[in-house]
Amino acid sequence: MERERRITRNALVTFLSSVGNRGVSLVGSILFARFAGESALGSFFAFMSAYRLLSITTSLGIGQALIKRLSETPVGSEQRRDREILGAALLILSTITVGVVGLLFLVGPQFDAYIGVEGAVVAMALFLSIMVVYSTYRQTIAGSHRVGLASLTDTVRNTAVVVAQLGLILLGFDAAGLVGGVVAGSAFAAVAAFLLSPTNIPARPGREQIRSLVQFGKFSYLDSFFGTRDRWYDILVLKWFVADGPVGVYGVLNGLSQFGFTLSSSIGKTLYPEVSNIDEQSNLDPATLSPVFRYTTIISVPLLFGAVTVGDLILQTVYAFEYGTTTLVLLSVGSIAFSLYEPIHQILYGLDDPERAFKISSTTTGLNVALLLLLVPPYGILGAAVATATAMTASFLFGVRVLKQTLPSVEIFQWHHWSRQLASSLVMSVVVLFGREELTSGQSLPVTLGLVLLGAIVYGLTLVAIDETLRTWIRSTLDDIGDRNAKERG
Repeated sequence: MERERRITRNALVTFLSSVGNRGVSLVGSILFARFAGESALGSFFAFMSAYRLLSITTSLGIGQALIKRLSETPVGSEQRRDREILGAALLILSTITVGVVGLLFLVGPQFDAYIGVEGAVVAMALFLSIMVVYSTYRQTIAGSHRVGLASLTDTVRNTAVVVAQLGLILLGFDAAGLVGGVVAGSAFAAVAAFLLSPTNIPARPGREQIRSLVQFGKFSYLDSFFGTRDRWYDILVLKWFVADGPVGVYGVLNGLSQFGFTLSSSIGKTLYPEVSNIDEQSNLDPATLSPVFRYTTIISVPLLFGAVTVGDLILQTVYAFEYGTTTLVLLSVGSIAFSLYEPIHQILYGLDDPERAFKISSTTTGLNVALLLLLVPPYGILGAAVATATAMTASFLFGVRVLKQTLPSVEIFQWHHWSRQLASSLVMSVVVLFGREELTSGQSLPVTLGLVLLGAIVYGLTLVAIDETLRTWIRSTLDDIGDRNAKERG
């Protein structure tokens, strides 16, 4: 019972943190689109995609391995072993990062030209080094079953980044301001993660700790390299074939669509250390995982309907984009599939089975890259969206097959609950379309934001009204919070 409550609390805190994180990113993207422009955003997204590629190259999957090994320690009994594991992680990552940074400087002029920002190679070297510290200490927090706190560090980082970027843009730096801001904000977050980590002073590692991380991390590394969620390769391919403006638009649309798997990502992050700890004790009941899939699409389904009904208004009045609605719809379709796959992916890691997670990722990435090269040259960002949505759908289908082979009794297809989300989304769409028809002044920012808020309220109230299980969960969660507050006051 205590474990279930901890999972619920961590998932709720992680979700709220993710919503805050996405909210900060949303506000930032709106301001950056209006003040810096599409081309500056295109250069920044290219910089971040290059970072993802380089960071994956340097990571060796150590981040996931760190969570796995730390989560195997019983809750409340952290010990020297954890400090040795942390020391092993920092030693491995620092050594590799120094080598990669050295090689990066050999192609510095070419890198600056590709990104379109002078001094981008220096910024990248600093960013890689800072993120080694931040990501390592963030993972130690998550590995100690404090997933909610780990998510809060993400929110701190994202907020610091947006504030720094906005300040630099207002000083007239545009693309350079976006790049410099992400470096400065991440440095602040790295200090915060160090201070918040329960294991922040590393100990000298032995060969056993290094071998343990590398052994688990080898498949995690390949999986992260070929992973579908952080799609560095679609931006990099777009950068070769289209101008910076459309790349910037696609990056914003990609960010909007990722709101769809905010909850599923939170659930997945919470499940990983918990399933790992249960599996280590050999008392995993597959039936306890089935409810996870009830509400992973609770955001992605209405997001798709919202993209269809008011997507064009959002892009025109909020971002001042003249195109991209169809691309947003396609990415939202992919968001539904990936919101279902994310928990499967994390469960496989918790079961100490990164090899099969890697096989799924490598297969779907191969499909994605092939489609990108085929569709981006003639169709631009629309072709990229088709490729990405197809790869995300394939990830889910392969994931279902793999998880069913491992845990046959897990019920993934929760049609009873999904149908209620669909019905609520349909009600929302009818109300929003009626409101849009009545408000003939519809091309204004207040009207657009009002329609979005109206749709969210209608969807939420309708779903709570028709889904008894959701109402029960809300009541029990509120009671649990009330009991905890009463105990703290007592």
